[in-house]
Amino acid sequence: MIHIGLTILKIIGIVLLVLLGILVSLILIVLFVPLRYRITVKKEEEPLSADVSVSWLLRLVRLHARYYEKKAEGRVQVLNFTLKSFSFPAGHKGGGKETGKAVKSGDDAPAVSGEAEAAGGSPDKGAARKAGAKAAADDSPDKGAARKTETKAAAGGSPDKEAGGEAAKAAAGSDSYMETGRETAETVSETAGEKSGKLNSYMDRVREILMRLPDRALGAAERAADLLLKMVNLPSDVYNRTDDTVARITKKLDAIDRKLKPFFSIEAEHVMGRMMSHLRYLWKGYRLRSIEGYVRFGTDRPDLTGRICGLIYLILPARADRYLVDPQFYETVFRTDTDIRGVIRLYRLLVVAVRLLLDKEFRILIRKIRHR
Repeated sequence: MIHIGLTILKIIGIVLLVLLGILVSLILIVLFVPLRYRITVKKEEEPLSADVSVSWLLRLVRLHARYYEKKAEGRVQVLNFTLKSFSFPAGHKGGGKETGKAVKSGDDAPAVSGEAEAAGGSPDKGAARKAGAKAAADDSPDKGAARKTETKAAAGGSPDKEAGGEAAKAAAGSDSYMETGRETAETVSETAGEKSGKLNSYMDRVREILMRLPDRALGAAERAADLLLKMVNLPSDVYNRTDDTVARITKKLDAIDRKLKPFFSIEAEHVMGRMMSHLRYLWKGYRLRSIEGYVRFGTDRPDLTGRICGLIYLILPARADRYLVDPQFYETVFRTDTDIRGVIRLYRLLVVAVRLLLDKEFRILIRKIRHR
C-alpha cells in the first residue's frame, strides 16, 4: 500500500513539474522573444501610404495594417489563419454616383432623338399647308371688294333706318350712364360700411386697453416693491455669496496642494532621477534598429524647420547611415520613402518593474500618494 501511494505521489509530482516547466517556458518566451516590427511610409507624387507589420515567435502571430487614400485596413493572423480583420471607414463604397449618372444620360438620349423625329417627320405636309394658305390669300381680294360694294349700297338706300339707329344708340347711352351711377353709389356705401366697421374695432381695442390698464399698473407697482426689497437685502446677500465662493475655492486649492505635496518631497526628487535612468534603459531596448530611405521636408519658417530637423536627428539611431534627411528652409514640401525596422523586448519592462518595487523611496512615495 505504501508503495502504491508513493507511486501516485510520484506521478502527481511529475505532472506538476511538467506543468510548472511549461508555465515557466511560456513566461520566458513572452519576455525574451522580441516583437519585430516594420514600418514603411511613402509620399511622393502619389498620396500618402503606410504599411505596418508586427510579428512574434517566428511569425506565428502576425499583425498587418495598411493606410492608403484615407482608407485603412488590417488583419490579425495566427498560423496563417485570420482571427480578425478590420477596415476604416467601414463599408466604404465608391463609384455609385457616376454609374447612376451614366445610366440616366443613356435613358435621356432616346427621348431626345424621338422628339427630333417628331419635329422633322412631316416636311411635305407642312409645305402643302403653306401653299393652300397662300392660294386662299390670293383669291380673297375680289370677294372683299364685292362685300364692301354691297355694304355701301345698302347704307345709301336707307336714310330712315340710319336715323332710327342713332336714336337707339342715344337711349342705350343714357341707360349705361344710369347703371354707372348706381354702381358708384353702391361702391361708396360699401366703402363707408367698411370704414365704420374698422372704426368700431379700433374703439373696442381702446376700451380693452383702458380696462386692463389698472391691473397692469398694479402689477408694475408690485414688481417695483419686490425690487426695492431685494435691493435693501442685496449687500448682505453679496457678502454671503462672496464668502461662500472664497471658501469653496480655498478648500479646492487645499485639496490640490495635499495631493501634489508628495511630488515635491525629497523622496520624489530622488525617484524622478532614477526614473529617468529607467526610461533611458527602456529606450535602448525599444529604439529603432535600422532605417533606410530619405525624407525631404520644409516649412515657410526656417526656425521651425531647424527644430524639426534636430528632433529627427535625436530620434535616429547611430546606424542610420543609409537614411538621408534633406531639410528645405524656404519652401513648404514633404516627400519621403522610409523603411523602419526594430524590435521590442518585453523583459525590460519586467526589469524596470522589479527595480521600482525594490526601491524603498519609491514605495514611500506611493504610500504617501495613496494616503493623500
